Amino acid sequence: SRQFFKVLDVELHQYLSQILKVPAEELSKKKINERMDKCNVAVGTTLLVNSLLEDIKLNLYSPVTSTGEMQEVYEKASEVVSLLDKQIC
Repeated sequence: SRQFFKVLDVELHQYLSQILKVPAEELSKKKINERMDKCNVAVGTTLLVNSLLEDIKLNLYSPVTSTGEMQEVYEKASEVVSLLDKQIC
């Protein structure tokens, strides 16, 4: 499960870097929130992105996660990407 969350973390950061036009090395939670605010992304979507990032980090450094939890995080990631694709400037 760690490998799953590691890949998800890298891919999500690459996606956010690309869609928000922020170099990957400058990508931080604060920068992500600022860019989403600038692009008028809905507050609910911003909160969902932050929640997803925290879920991923938590699972990267915690004991083995269940398949069900991995599925939930994957579905949340899919929802985030779909929402951002519709809302980003």
